[in-house]
Amino acid sequence: MKYYSLSASCRFLAVFFALALLAAPRASLAQEAFDTPQQFSNWVAFYYQNPQPGKVVPSFGYYVNSPLFNSSPTSRVPLSYFYAVLLRGDSALTTELFNYAAKESNATIKRYALQIIWLADNNATGLLLKKARDQWDLEDKDKQVIEKKLSGKPVSVLNAPVQSPESLDMLWAVFSATGDPEAVKKIASAVHFAKDGKGAQLMLGGAAQWSLTSQAAQHPRVLRVVQEEEKNSDGPQKAVLDEILKNAAKAKQPHKPQGKA
Repeated sequence: MKYYSLSASCRFLAVFFALALLAAPRASLAQEAFDTPQQFSNWVAFYYQNPQPGKVVPSFGYYVNSPLFNSSPTSRVPLSYFYAVLLRGDSALTTELFNYAAKESNATIKRYALQIIWLADNNATGLLLKKARDQWDLEDKDKQVIEKKLSGKPVSVLNAPVQSPESLDMLWAVFSATGDPEAVKKIASAVHFAKDGKGAQLMLGGAAQWSLTSQAAQHPRVLRVVQEEEKNSDGPQKAVLDEILKNAAKAKQPHKPQGKA
């Protein structure tokens, strides 16, 4: 799902997974989930077209047992949002992920799973976090982190300001999981910085423009949102969106849809 370019911030999920997931994971669960890294990449990027809840936990096993999980820790944040969105309305699936993590000997994987469960923020979240705190073999610092999570709520990325390439990553994660056009609109709201921004804002605008161009070329739903936003905008915002549409048309790569666009 990494829709973008590889950088220190691991900006864009589609390109990220297409280029970075080059080695197969070691675990048998992972091997059963997908035949190739590219298959996993496509499954994440186009999940909203063909939801497969039964593959969510096996795919998590695939990812955390792949070289990418350790060699590129910056991939963890967008994927944590991807999995959290998939778990949000499903307490049973959340419990399934918890049970998988409980059997893991790797403390980093356990912490990562608990982060996802916290981000999911559903009816099972509090109970499972308390269960991990009380029953798992955790260090004191990990128990303290759980206590902090129990006293706070995650902020929805759709309600948070777009301030960095990491924000774009999280929004694309939401889109891949759900196909929600609001995530695309949120990303599109930052493209004017490519024309009128300075410093970090200029970089943010460029990243938003690049990612929307890439995704509009692959996802008809993204293309439709950008077209609508371009019609309803003006000034620098309209100019950048127009560029995105022109460049997406040039770069369009055919992809066989797995389900509804």
